[in-house]
Amino acid sequence: MQSESAVLDMGSAFIEAVKERRTAFVCAGAVAVMAIGVFHAPSAPVLLGCGGAVTLLVFWGYAKRVLKK
Repeated sequence: MQSESAVLDMGSAFIEAVKERRTAFVCAGAVAVMAIGVFHAPSAPVLLGCGGAVTLLVFWGYAKRVLKK
C-alpha cells in the first residue's frame, strides 16, 4: 500500500506543478501563434522551443514540489 500512495502523491504533485505553470502554457501558445502566423517563422523550431521551455518549467516545479516533502 505504501507504494500506491507514493505514486498517487507523485501524480498529484505533477498535476499541481502543471496547474502552477498555466501562465507559461498561455504565453508559449501566444508566442507560437504570433511567430508562426504573423511572422511566418518555421513551425518546427518554434513549437519545439515553446514546448521545451514549458516542459522545463513544469519539471522544475514538479521537482521543487516532490523534494520539498
